Amino acid sequence: RAGDGVPERRVLALERLPATRARRSLTTTRVQAARRPWRRLLGWGGGLCGVFAVTLTVYPSVTSTIEAAPSSSCGRALFGPALFVLFNVGDMLGRTWVCWLPRRLSSVLVLVMARLGFFPLLKALAGARPSWRPDGDAAAALAVLAFACTNGWLCTAIFVRAPQAVEAA
Repeated sequence: RAGDGVPERRVLALERLPATRARRSLTTTRVQAARRPWRRLLGWGGGLCGVFAVTLTVYPSVTSTIEAAPSSSCGRALFGPALFVLFNVGDMLGRTWVCWLPRRLSSVLVLVMARLGFFPLLKALAGARPSWRPDGDAAAALAVLAFACTNGWLCTAIFVRAPQAVEAA
């Protein structure tokens, strides 16, 4: 078609021809041009899938098993809902930290993989009270808050930087 860098008269002449080599090469060029943005988005999409895979694996299943300390001032019945609200607040805070976005895809993917470190931390906080865990609930609350902030921050980083990667093409 016109606008692809090929004069309109030549495009019309090529469309009337049977499947010649010139027409096939023009079609191949169009297909390659259409695939180029998708190739640039592949890494960013993988990073976003990684963020959500870690979040959906850890957040509902592991954090729901974290129990309040016996001496908790929050109350044992309200500790789970409090962690749920804390996760949502942390996610929103992470989405507002747009001034510290990583610029390169490789750094985003490293940070996505680093989030896997939250799994053993939250799993340890969810199990029987280990000797290293403080008596209060602050350690569990801070771990959930950090997990939520990284979730919102990395999602925002990917959603902001991915379109810029395509525009640069």
